[in-house]
Amino acid sequence: MKMKNNLAFSNIKRNPTRCLGLIFVVSLLTFVMFGGFILIISLKNGLETAEKRFGAKLMAVPVNYDEEAEGILVRGEPNYFYLDKTYVEDIKKIEGVRTVTPEFFLTSTSESCCDVKVQFIGFDPESDFSIQPWIREKFEADLEDGALLIGSDIQFEDEDKSLKFFDQEFQVAARLQKTGTGLDQSIYADMNTIKTLFEAARKKGFSFTENIDPEKSVSAILIDTEEGYDPDTVRHNIRSRINGVQVIKSGNMITDIAKNLGQFVWVLYLLVALLIVLSFMTMATIFSVSINERKKEFATIRVLGGTSSYIAQIICREAGVIGIGGSLCGLLLASLIIFPFSYSISQSWDLPFIQPGPLEILGLALASLLVSFLVCTITSIISIVKVNKIKIYESLRDNR
Repeated sequence: MKMKNNLAFSNIKRNPTRCLGLIFVVSLLTFVMFGGFILIISLKNGLETAEKRFGAKLMAVPVNYDEEAEGILVRGEPNYFYLDKTYVEDIKKIEGVRTVTPEFFLTSTSESCCDVKVQFIGFDPESDFSIQPWIREKFEADLEDGALLIGSDIQFEDEDKSLKFFDQEFQVAARLQKTGTGLDQSIYADMNTIKTLFEAARKKGFSFTENIDPEKSVSAILIDTEEGYDPDTVRHNIRSRINGVQVIKSGNMITDIAKNLGQFVWVLYLLVALLIVLSFMTMATIFSVSINERKKEFATIRVLGGTSSYIAQIICREAGVIGIGGSLCGLLLASLIIFPFSYSISQSWDLPFIQPGPLEILGLALASLLVSFLVCTITSIISIVKVNKIKIYESLRDNR
C-alpha cells in the first residue's frame, strides 16, 4: 500500500506541469458546479420569499410611477411619490376588492443629520395585511410610536439601540428576517412615526416635503382581492372607474424576476454540461498521452512482478489525488467569491438573493466533489484499459 502511494506521488512530482493542468481542469469544473448551483438555489430562495413578502395582489401608485415602486420593493432604490389619501376609500368601493391598506414612502439623506441613507416605508397597523405578518416573525409586540424596524441589510450596531434621522433619535425595535429583495434595505415604521420623521425633515428644510401634507397623502395603496375574483379583473375595474392611479399587479414583478432567473438557470445548466464534456475529453487526452510516455515504466513494473491490478491502483491513486486536490481548490475559490460578495451579486443582477442553509451547502459541496471525482475516475479507468493492452516485450524494445 505504502509503495503504491509512493509511486503515485513520485509520478505526480515528476510531472508537475501535467499535474497542475489536470488540477486546474478539475478545479474549474468544481467551481462552476458548486458556485453555479449555490447561485441558482439562492435566487430561487429569494424568488419564493419575494412572493410571500409582497403580500398584496395589486398595488395602486401615481400614474407613471410603476418603475419607481418596483425599484423600492425589488431593488431597494430609495424614492418617494404621493397620492391623495381619498383614493384609499375610492378603491375600497370597487367590486372585487376585499381590503386595502396605505403605505407612505420617505427617504433619508446622506448628510450629517442622518446616520444612513435609506428608504422608509410607513404602514397602518390597523389595516395592514402585508408587512405585519413578516414583522411577527421577529417582533411579536405592538410597535410603539417613535420605534423603527430595520431590514436585514441596514448597517446598524446592535448595541447602539437607536438611529438618528434629521437630527432626531429613533429607537430600533428589531431587525427583520432577510427577504433577498429591496425590502431588506428599508426601514419600517407606523404612520405616526413616519409623520414625526416627515416633520423633522421639513424643519431641516428638505425639498421633498414641500406641498405634501402627510395627513392627506399616501404613496401606495396595497389591495387584496375577494375570494373568487381574478386580480386582472379587479385591476380592470379600478382602472375603468378611477382616474389618476396606476394599478400594478405584484405578480408581474415576480414574473419578470422569474424570467431573468429562468434564463440564467438554463445558461448555467448548459455551461456545466459543456464543461463536464470538455473536462472529460481534456483529462482523457492528457491521461492517454501520459500512458504513452510511461509505457516502459509500466512494462518494467510488470517484469518485476507487478500485476495489472497493481498498476491500475497506481493510476487510480494518481487520479484520486488530482480529483480531490482540484475539487477542494474549486470549492475554496467558489466559497471565497460567492459567500462574501452575495449582496453585491444580488445588487448587480437586480434579483432577490437568499443563500441556502449550511446543510444544503454541504450537500452541494459533496455533490460537486462526487461529480468531479467521477470524471477523474472514469478517465483513469480508460487509461487502465489502455495500459492492460500494452505488450511488455514491445514496450521495452521500443524504449531501448
